[in-house]
Amino acid sequence: MTDVLDVCRRAARVAPEIARLTSEVKNRALHAMASALEDRSAELIESNAEDVERALSDGMSKSLVDRLTLTESRLSGMSGGL
Repeated sequence: MTDVLDVCRRAARVAPEIARLTSEVKNRALHAMASALEDRSAELIESNAEDVERALSDGMSKSLVDRLTLTESRLSGMSGGL
């Protein structure tokens, strides 16, 4: 959880700088993020499967685990949304 909080804090610190970037620069960044999701989908799914297994063994509800489970389709939707 600390990693997530650290990422959020860093994002908040750089938000004013990002707001000043041109639309072209922001769009290039979004396209790069989408490409990274697609390029690393197998790695992300494999890592997520380990997290899902751990969550189930820790007693997390199956419905919540399902929402957190990554699939090719879900990753495609994420990259398309960027």
